[in-house]
Amino acid sequence: MSSWMVKLVTQRIFRESHLNKFGTEDPYYEETIVSSGDPTKPDKVKKIRKRTAPKGLSENDEKIFIKIRRRAYHLDMLFNVCGIRVGWNGIISLLPVVGDALSVTSSLMIYKMLFDLDEKVPLTIHATFLFNILIDFLIGLIPIVGSIVEIGYKANSRNSLSLEKYLEKVGAKNLSQLQMLTDPSNRTNVNDSAFKKKSGFGSIYNKFRNQIAPNEAPAQSGVSDNRSVKSISSAIPHNRKKSFDELDPQEVIQRHSLTAHEPITNEKAKFNR
Repeated sequence: MSSWMVKLVTQRIFRESHLNKFGTEDPYYEETIVSSGDPTKPDKVKKIRKRTAPKGLSENDEKIFIKIRRRAYHLDMLFNVCGIRVGWNGIISLLPVVGDALSVTSSLMIYKMLFDLDEKVPLTIHATFLFNILIDFLIGLIPIVGSIVEIGYKANSRNSLSLEKYLEKVGAKNLSQLQMLTDPSNRTNVNDSAFKKKSGFGSIYNKFRNQIAPNEAPAQSGVSDNRSVKSISSAIPHNRKKSFDELDPQEVIQRHSLTAHEPITNEKAKFNR
């Protein structure tokens, strides 16, 4: 009976499961496996890298998520006091009544940022945010002991981690749909604009469409770069950007890969101007 009650509290109330390593997962840093270089010695695991934003999100969603995570870190884990991470909420909550009100207000300001995301957040994420904020407030009402427990609960960090798990699924879905555009079998008798609208990943596609430049035609022997640029300009009107329907899916994939993994050389920069 007691084990059933513990399971109910951890999974249903505190939302602790294998997805967040039962409440022990660090929402800001991740462990990376560092090879020792010696086959006789085991690889070492070190917590040395900051968690990156989920891939496949729009530029706006990525910025907002990073801002949410940064504010949550400041409110919950900014300071190290005798090996315990304490944020501004933990310090402010020591003030009777006023401290709890300020703590809830700062948490609600983070919750408000959910409405600025391009991706519509489901009601379960909203409920998780509000529930953690409510629990944090009720715990803080308990004199002295409540403030100590509130420091360990870290409602904002829990909310940031739950949002990250959801956005990881959204980003993976967006990238898979973007990859589908390069498969002709998925677009039979369907034009690109209709497929883009049907697939429902406009937010990730919009992130890259302004980065699309005219196709880079290879310069012929004996022809300078200026003539190559001039020939491209003659084919495409000056200062004209491709519309959303004119974008080539393969071009988006290549441009995204270039932007993410390779620096743009001076020669390529000429064609992008």
